[in-house]
Formats: sequence, C-alpha cells, structure tokens
Amino acid sequence: MKLFPAILSGALACAFVSCQQSPPPPQNHGAPAALLGAPRGVAAQAQIVTLPPTPTPEPTKRITRNPSSYPLAVATPEAGIVLSPYKPYNKVRVSKLKSGDLAEDPDNRGMIFRVP
Repeated sequence: MKLFPAILSGALACAFVSCQQSPPPPQNHGAPAALLGAPRGVAAQAQIVTLPPTPTPEPTKRITRNPSSYPLAVATPEAGIVLSPYKPYNKVRVSKLKSGDLAEDPDNRGMIFRVP
C-alpha cells in the first residue's frame, strides 16, 4: 500500500510537466526576404518555379465492332437458344438479344459471335 502514493505522485508530476507551455518559436527580425533557415545577415532570395503545363489526356477512342466480321451462330428449334460457332459448340441462351446482335460464348471467353 505504500507504493500507491509514490505512483500517484509520479503521475501527478508527469501531468504537471506535460501541461507546461513550450517556448515560443524564434522570431525572424531580419530582412523581409530572409528565411528562417538562412544564416544571420544573409538575405535569401525566393525562387519562382514554373511548372510545365500538364498535357490534357486525349479522349479514349471507342472501339467499333463490325458485326459482319464475327461468325454467325446456328439457330436451333428451341426459341432463344443457338449453337455457338466455336468448339465445343455449346448451346447459348440469347432470348434477350435481337438478330444481328453480338454475343459472347460463355465457355470461350473473348470469342464473340452474331445471333442469327
């Protein structure tokens, strides 16, 4: 129990020391152009740096696809289902697409075909 008063007094001393104000920063009484980091009696000259203009980015070009350059899928007797022109010739549901629209084969990513 004799340890508690020592700990309490140490904590109060630390709190008191941390509440004291730090000394103010040094004042610059030199010439108006002098910088704080410059040696005494030497006036520093301000440099004006001009940055080159930032180039404006060119607008991205839209890729236009020519539908006639893609193979045509094969129609099936089932409505909204076609056979892919790429191996393994899977059935692909295209019920929400119109004739002539481009579709992607789900098993061959990046392989695009036309809907008949």
